[in-house]
Amino acid sequence: MMLLTYTFIGSGQKPKFHSNGNIREDKIIDRLYLLPEIKEKNRYIDSFTNHKRGIAFITMSKPNGKSDFYWIQAGFNGDVRFEPYYNFYVYYPKMKIEVLDPSTDKVYSLQEWRKRNRSH
Repeated sequence: MMLLTYTFIGSGQKPKFHSNGNIREDKIIDRLYLLPEIKEKNRYIDSFTNHKRGIAFITMSKPNGKSDFYWIQAGFNGDVRFEPYYNFYVYYPKMKIEVLDPSTDKVYSLQEWRKRNRSH
C-alpha cells in the first residue's frame, strides 16, 4: 500500500503531490483530483488544517488476477490515522471511475453515485 499525499498550494491551483513513481497511479490521481467532490474535500481539509494539508490518496489494491481495477481511497491523512472519504475503483487505461458506497456496500458508476447522493 502506497500513500500518495497531495499538499494544497492555494485556491485555484493544482496541489503538488508526492508519488511512488508509478506513472499509471499518477495519471489516476490526476484524474481523480479533477472531480468536483475531491476539490471540495481538498478545500475543506486545507481550511481546517490552516493550509498545512490537503486531500490524500491511498492505493488499496492494483489490478491482479482477481480484479481489473485500482482501488483508491481518498481522504484525510491525520497524525493518528487515515480517514477515508471516498472509495474509488478506477479501470485503467479507460479511466472509468466507480464508487463504493459504504452505506449500501454496493459499487456505482460515478453518475449513479452522484444521483444517489443528491437525493439524500
